[in-house]
Amino acid sequence: MSKIELLEATEKSVGPPEMYEYHCELKNFRNKERELEIDDIKQNLRLKQTEEEDHQKRISNTRRTIEDLKSELAKISDQPDVTPQINAVNVELRRIQVERAKIEEEKADLRRESDNITAESKSQISITDPYFTLYNQKINYRNISKCRTINNPYIEYYVFIFAYF
Repeated sequence: MSKIELLEATEKSVGPPEMYEYHCELKNFRNKERELEIDDIKQNLRLKQTEEEDHQKRISNTRRTIEDLKSELAKISDQPDVTPQINAVNVELRRIQVERAKIEEEKADLRRESDNITAESKSQISITDPYFTLYNQKINYRNISKCRTINNPYIEYYVFIFAYF
């Protein structure tokens, strides 16, 4: 007889019959508990393995990204430095802006001067306006005096002959 069988036989002979049944149930519960603990351990192990695989994938993707960026950086480093050209363009742009501002200022000055001259000439015309009116009247009088009528039975024409000095 084995030690376990000897223990069970002693238990049956010494104790009440319910005691053996309780002991059997207790052993079954303990076995189920061990199985559940093992299942939990297996489940935790699978979870850890999945996490580790995801972590390795992220590491791999990061390494691939780094390699891609390094190759792109190598391509970019082969390009000539355009900073001096950009600076030259900026200097030229500033020079053109200053020149344009000067031109706009001169344009405004000329416009003001033109407006002043126009206003001045209008004031001079208004001063000499009576003489100008008299002059126009003389010209009109001369033109009317040189007017001839062309007789046509259907249409009467007036022809003005303008005499200029």
